[in-house]
Amino acid sequence: MNSSLVSVILTTYNRCELISKSISSVLKQDYPQLELVVVDDHSSDNTYDILRQYNDKRINYIRHQRNLGLASARNTGLSASRGKYIAFLDDDDEWLSEKISLQVALISQSKSSKTVVYCGRCDVDEKGEVTKEFIPSNKGILSRHIFSGGGLPSSSILLLKNELVNIGGHSEDLISCVDHDLWLKMSMVDFCFDYVPRGLIIRNRTFESHMKAELETRISGIQVFYEKWMSIVNSKCESDSWGHIEILYENQTYETILDELRKSNISSIKASEFLSHIYALRTRSVSTWKQIRDLFRINLLKNYKLFGFLLS
Repeated sequence: MNSSLVSVILTTYNRCELISKSISSVLKQDYPQLELVVVDDHSSDNTYDILRQYNDKRINYIRHQRNLGLASARNTGLSASRGKYIAFLDDDDEWLSEKISLQVALISQSKSSKTVVYCGRCDVDEKGEVTKEFIPSNKGILSRHIFSGGGLPSSSILLLKNELVNIGGHSEDLISCVDHDLWLKMSMVDFCFDYVPRGLIIRNRTFESHMKAELETRISGIQVFYEKWMSIVNSKCESDSWGHIEILYENQTYETILDELRKSNISSIKASEFLSHIYALRTRSVSTWKQIRDLFRINLLKNYKLFGFLLS
């Protein structure tokens, strides 16, 4: 293992229209000791044609023979990596050129090997102009943040490879909530985190998430995640901690349902079914749920005059 090498793991699936920007942002990093492991999770577009155009010895391209999902793809990259540090990059994100160098400088000062260094992010519009910049403010014991429903942008983190291997990498039994599962695993073994106070990730919000667009798969995956972690979180945290996590995933799902409905990708009947499914997973108190339910009742009924079960 190279003591100064950073292994960047970029997983991709049918994102040929975006991946060139992601790859270029890695190759333009001002940190000299770097390798890029690209794991193609059996794309059916021309991702391979794009990758073979690069003539850079730092790139290691691996293609799955069948689609295995995000967790498996990241673990494939982890197994193939040679560096001391690991950083993940999603195929619809980009980095500013100093991202890795600033993070390595910070993590090298940490007294704990179980340190995750992250950074802020920027959202851009279709013209590539920054619309929002998000600067981090949380650091210290990771569990305080994660057990309350918080998270870290997956493209922002950098940590020691050995520590990631020690917790088993990503959980391949999950088809959804893969990132949150990793954060919880880190929290269980007392990871801490620190941040570079800058927006060093560019997140392109003009393209849809694969998982979020597949609502049935998404909701089924959330249920498996709940079954895995609910009792653990409830046993280790304050009584309302799990409720915060439920609210996080319910809100994300509701927003996706509304977005798919506005785009006419799903019918009002199907949207109602999806909302019923995520509603049925809730375990927190009725009073807490009612606050969220009332908020969405107003928006849904005002715009679409449906989801009648919410009136009860």
